[in-house]
Amino acid sequence: MLICIVLQAQDFPYWGEVSDEDLQMTIYENDTSAAAVILVNYGKTRFDIYKNTPCFIYDFHFQIKILKKRHLTKPM
Repeated sequence: MLICIVLQAQDFPYWGEVSDEDLQMTIYENDTSAAAVILVNYGKTRFDIYKNTPCFIYDFHFQIKILKKRHLTKPM
């Protein structure tokens, strides 16, 4: 017996779209000391078989607005 269930909560955002409000933002009002703010946080989970082992695969996509470049460091 095979059961397939598909759930969807939201559509994947179009990455080329950034609002004028986000482009003009120079500080984040909820935390004025923030060096960056996450504009889009989108994730997707899927089930697959890898080397004969069932597993979940998670894909995460972020869109980040850098507010203070002097706080940037090398990525981990």
